[in-house]
Amino acid sequence: MYGPLRWPPERPGFNSGCGSQSPGLFTCIGRIEWLASESDIDRATSVSGSGPGFIFAIAEDLIEAAKAEGLSPEVADTLVRQTLFGSAMLLASTTKSAASLKVAVPSSKGTTEAGLSVLRHENTLARLLCQTVRAAHQRARELGC
Repeated sequence: MYGPLRWPPERPGFNSGCGSQSPGLFTCIGRIEWLASESDIDRATSVSGSGPGFIFAIAEDLIEAAKAEGLSPEVADTLVRQTLFGSAMLLASTTKSAASLKVAVPSSKGTTEAGLSVLRHENTLARLLCQTVRAAHQRARELGC
């Protein structure tokens, strides 16, 4: 897991062309996104730097919910891991948005629709995630990440 990387293109010891040469160094560990401003680094940190922790928290709670519905801890863990893996692979391998993939999954009046209706109630999940990212962004600014 890798978060944002700050590349100092104009510091002593770095060639002025380092910024343009650096992509080859890092493409083996992930995608490179050039940010428009230094302040965007704090914003990116609040999502990609902290995001894995948020996803793991969601996974942990989804495992606990599966166990509460009667699945064994082992089965709940495996199902959640594989669901997250498959979902992430699909999202990464398509140009479709997360919103369009979400709409494509549920069948009318099916189980996914029933669960999504709880998440959509008063934008509960959206509001919670906005607060989560906002708190991480605020902390990144305080730390000067």
